[in-house]
Amino acid sequence: MWFFWKKSSPYTLHDAVFSSSAQTKHLAVTLYDGVRNSDHCEFSIFEFKSDASAISEALIQNSVKAWKTIRHPSIPTFIEDYEYENNHYVVVERIKPLDEKSMSLEEVKLAAYTLVEFLEFLKDANCVHGA
Repeated sequence: MWFFWKKSSPYTLHDAVFSSSAQTKHLAVTLYDGVRNSDHCEFSIFEFKSDASAISEALIQNSVKAWKTIRHPSIPTFIEDYEYENNHYVVVERIKPLDEKSMSLEEVKLAAYTLVEFLEFLKDANCVHGA
């Protein structure tokens, strides 16, 4: 006699914090607050829903590969990635998206400076979009 159990997700997703408003034809991304089931540690989890095309799968794999290898203070620390129910998930340290409506002018300036500094880092590292 054979028994098959459905593989369960190692994380529990809570509230959606952010969802890509400009969803492409191939890929949609949603950011969730989440908890690891084994030890109840809190993380942020990106959910990638794709149309299972070769283009979207390659995009996800390249993104995960880059995320694992690039280290910079402006990039959330990569914890792990996994697939569950035909979606791909990337687990990172807990983050909070910027909300310019509730930020002071000094916080907006700091966010802009940090973004420019990060873009300069990518340029110096010869990172190419889609590579």
